[in-house]
Amino acid sequence: MSRLLIQQYRAHYDVLKKVSGTERESVVREAFKDLLKSWGRQHDLVFIPEYEYTTLAKDRRYVDGVLLHTLRVPFGYWEAKDSRDDLDTEIDKKFRAGYPRTNIIFEDSIQAVLIQHGEEVMRCGVEDIAALEKLLKLFFSYERPEIEAFRKAVEQFKEDLPAVLKALREMIERAHAQQPTFRKAAHGFLKYAQEVIKPTLSCMPIHDAFHHALAVAAYDGEAAVDLAIHPAIAPAVDIAEDEAIIAALAVDQKNALPI
Repeated sequence: MSRLLIQQYRAHYDVLKKVSGTERESVVREAFKDLLKSWGRQHDLVFIPEYEYTTLAKDRRYVDGVLLHTLRVPFGYWEAKDSRDDLDTEIDKKFRAGYPRTNIIFEDSIQAVLIQHGEEVMRCGVEDIAALEKLLKLFFSYERPEIEAFRKAVEQFKEDLPAVLKALREMIERAHAQQPTFRKAAHGFLKYAQEVIKPTLSCMPIHDAFHHALAVAAYDGEAAVDLAIHPAIAPAVDIAEDEAIIAALAVDQKNALPI
């Protein structure tokens, strides 16, 4: 699909150039814009032209295009230049003016340059389909630092959770066997969950979900429940929908059980 999109871009560029009789940036850049739009849709990104960008100095700049996540978070930028200009000089001018350096493509219908985190990652001629495909894949595989940090936290949580659950299961089993007050409180929690969720709930999902909830609470209390029942996390501990609800209740009621 990616090669096909690039071939369509080249064909579109040739048509624009032939029909208009010009290679002006304002005319031929539409071909690269459409390429980014089509490729971006595969990643659930929305292309916005003439995007207003505020620099660190609070100046307003207008980037030729941006690809946004649905939450309006910028993913990557695009800036087109005229083929008669020196592309490196134009890139330097834009950066001096405060343009974004995180993930941006500069192109002049002759070559494309990918900048990420202020460093040139790759450049290639736009007629080189294989090289342009590689550049665009690098552009679209970019991960914002905060998203990367969250993904790593999720992976670490999934890795740590089984060991934490095992220790908590052993702790709860000891408490259930040795502490009458714990058994009484656990029975009260079971009744509470049956009233709130459904009367047919048994002890097993209650116990499993409570183990899960305590493990979550050990990380960050109530805020961690959202993370623990996130689709990326729940499968790691095999928690069912009812158990996820019970887990939330358990965190809410965690002080009721004297462990």
